[in-house]
Amino acid sequence: MDESVFDDSNKFKEKVAHYANVIKGNKDELLHMLESMGHVLTHRDFERRAAAVSLVSEVVQILPQRFLQRQETATLLQFFVRKLDDHPIMVPPVLHGIYELIINDHEMGDTEIENILQAILYDVPMPGLLQAERYIVYRMLAYMLLNYNLALCKIGSRFVQGCIQAIEGERDPRCLLQVFAIIPMICKNFILGELEESVFEVCACYFPVDFNPPASDAGKISREDLAEALLLCMTASAGFGKYCIPLAVEKLDSDLAVAKLDSLKLLIHGADLFPPACFKEKAVLIWRQIHNLVFVNRHEAIIPTALVCLSSLSRVLSKHKNALTALFKTIWKDLQQGEIPGMGRVLEAFASASAEACSIALVEALPSILQLLSKNEGHRPVLVLESTTTVLSFYAALCNHQTATQELNQLLGLLADRLCTLLTGSDDELELRAVAALSTVLQIEGLLTEAHLNIIMDLLVYVATDEDAPAPRDEHVLLLATAASTASLPDTVWCSIREEIDRGLNTGNLERILKVTTACAGSALSLSKLLPYLEDCFLASIQDVEIYYRNHLAKCLKGIACQAEMYGVSFDHTSLLENTMIAWMDTVKSGHKIESSESFAQVSDLLEKLSEKCSSSNMQNIIAYVEEACIDTSLANTSLLLLRCIVCHARPEALCTTNWRFVQQLIDTHCQREGEHVPQCLAGYLNKLPDAILEDSLACLWSCLEPEWTVAKTELLLWGTKALLLRGYPDLIPCTMLLKELLKDEKLGRPVAEGFKQILQPSVLTTEGHCTIKLMHPQRFFVETVDFLIEGFNSATTEAVKENFLMGLCCQLAYVPKPVVNTYIDQILPVLVTALSSAEESVIEECVLPCLTENVGLMASCLDSVLAQLLRLAKPPFSMEVRRSALECLLRLSSIEEDKLLPYRQQVVQGLTHCLADRKRIVRQVAAQAASMWHMVGEPK
Repeated sequence: MDESVFDDSNKFKEKVAHYANVIKGNKDELLHMLESMGHVLTHRDFERRAAAVSLVSEVVQILPQRFLQRQETATLLQFFVRKLDDHPIMVPPVLHGIYELIINDHEMGDTEIENILQAILYDVPMPGLLQAERYIVYRMLAYMLLNYNLALCKIGSRFVQGCIQAIEGERDPRCLLQVFAIIPMICKNFILGELEESVFEVCACYFPVDFNPPASDAGKISREDLAEALLLCMTASAGFGKYCIPLAVEKLDSDLAVAKLDSLKLLIHGADLFPPACFKEKAVLIWRQIHNLVFVNRHEAIIPTALVCLSSLSRVLSKHKNALTALFKTIWKDLQQGEIPGMGRVLEAFASASAEACSIALVEALPSILQLLSKNEGHRPVLVLESTTTVLSFYAALCNHQTATQELNQLLGLLADRLCTLLTGSDDELELRAVAALSTVLQIEGLLTEAHLNIIMDLLVYVATDEDAPAPRDEHVLLLATAASTASLPDTVWCSIREEIDRGLNTGNLERILKVTTACAGSALSLSKLLPYLEDCFLASIQDVEIYYRNHLAKCLKGIACQAEMYGVSFDHTSLLENTMIAWMDTVKSGHKIESSESFAQVSDLLEKLSEKCSSSNMQNIIAYVEEACIDTSLANTSLLLLRCIVCHARPEALCTTNWRFVQQLIDTHCQREGEHVPQCLAGYLNKLPDAILEDSLACLWSCLEPEWTVAKTELLLWGTKALLLRGYPDLIPCTMLLKELLKDEKLGRPVAEGFKQILQPSVLTTEGHCTIKLMHPQRFFVETVDFLIEGFNSATTEAVKENFLMGLCCQLAYVPKPVVNTYIDQILPVLVTALSSAEESVIEECVLPCLTENVGLMASCLDSVLAQLLRLAKPPFSMEVRRSALECLLRLSSIEEDKLLPYRQQVVQGLTHCLADRKRIVRQVAAQAASMWHMVGEPK
């Protein structure tokens, strides 16, 4: 071989490629290569020998996977291992070569694995290797643990000892991630025996992880990555518990927040793996540290994790009643001195762990809780009752009350007595908390007596029917619904409510009784007693055009549908929807053709909910009926209200039988007489129609838009664009080009510009209504329009047209992710800054200032001009809203990088002085906040 190859990197690479290609053609050439390099491999210059080894190593690396046979692999392995006895400079290429042999070749024998391990664990001095070579060694160990476990187990403790020696002292984060992957595999595959403590110590020395990645390495390996991997190491063996728990308790006392957080996570994870005995002796010490975090040196960011740790501790001791009871007694004693909010959170965390923990917590805490509730002093009982309710919900879910101890049974009975007493007390807030608590208590079978249930029934009937009673609240509805679901109250309750509904229809007490009536959906039995009657009343109110009663009944039926869904109670949505359709269309045919969206809102909510729940097959018939009825009523406004609810909330499959000619009739009608309903109906169709019908419908739409534009036609275009954008229609160019031309129109341009917000706003077409909504549709629309919006603003010759393009741009920015906006920031920012000084006041108020306030980070590069304009707008003669918005923007600007703000601090502070004396209080408030923040720019925090 020509030795000049080793002096020229290009020749070296060519030689590597040459040998690899030759060997691919004939494996025998591998031995010929080694023979031809013999004089170089035995050269007296160690650097020359190392270069020859590097060449062999690189040839092996580029050979195809599984290419070499067992004999060739053994020959190369023997060659590389022998070279480790040569000069230390040989080690890096040898390690790379061995690594490639291990991962790319056929399964090696036990002897070969043992030879490799002898070489890399004992013959190679790990501390003297560079990071890249140590990383390769760890990768080899991990690979062998995964693929040669049986061979390693034969080596046994000698392998484990070698790994410990190789790992000790490692500091590189990339290598440590490999180390932290190796240790759990060792713990899983080997009996550690007397090496258990040594294996634990080799990873425990890194706890807690103290690592901050350099700025140049941001985003690659974080402290959290290392901490999470180390956590798995330290809990990899149940035997680590006796070392791990004391270490975690010790580190909980650290001044470093990350040390506290990592220690809590270690205890949480360890509770699932370590024997309870490891926690018994340290349980009180752990609680003391948690108490310190929650009450003394409050670490708000750590408190949730500390409470989870308490739950884990409670759970792990649950099978040791004495230890668990002793722990809670200590906790409860400490809590008597603590803050009430924190006390509740701790009580909830402990009780949520298990049935045993919940029972112990109630037995120990209820005497104090009952005493506190009986005193009714200040706000404390309210907070305590909230937490008690949460604990009772745990008891209902976790415990079997039939097996409760006599002591606990007695205490719970006293609590039920006290809750019933609070129902008639003078404290309204405490009464509502008692109502909520009783909703939970009802779920505990056998706890409430008949006397308790009678008190509850009397309260609910009183709230539902008596005009002098406080207005029924959601808590009352929940209590009655829970009573229905648990069959806790007699049927006479529902009979009484039905009688009151009859009276309410005539006494003005309707809203009160109907709100409570929604609770009947708590069970199928109670629902069957009231729903048919309510439906009949609702349909009668539609036919008689009694709008007040109709709307309240519609709201009640919508509430029933929602409650039924929550309690898993089914009823016939389709029947109610069909009957409503028929009744509604009968009134339209009888002359009721004018109905506003506002008065229809409650009925609309009900119809939308029912349409969402009905099956596609049932909805096909309903939609066909409504479409036919719309034609029969000449597409009256009141019919279209109904159609919009159905189409925009039915499943797409329900529209598969729609005829495109009906869509054409909708379009033609709207072009003749404006209205808000047809464009929204059209949007529902265009979003959900099958592709074939869609194309026919679009052809109708395009043909009707020409030649003369009107406001009605622009509404169709805007809603049509929205529908197509959301469904991911591939070609939006016809829509966007028409929008571009309309923005140039001085009369129609403004409503079109405002419609850009309508296109992206999540309204009418929603996922709840089964509409097709593609991900990233705001980004797509922005990218397809931003260029012509900026170009149109810059090239417009009149202020009105300029403002149209500006509004079309600003309306989008609130819906488009910042990274997408930032790619166009160089073109967008000058437009917004120019608009501050040139646009009319209404455009500045509605578009420019809200946009800049939401995106203050974008203004860092042009503060000079922006600040001057904002200070100008913050003073009269501009309107109060413009002044307030300008000051809000200045306030938000104070949060960006201080080094950029510092040169302008004095200018802004002086400019804000006049605003502090503004005649409007709301303006003065924002000015004071802004002045305070700008005064602090550059000051130590």
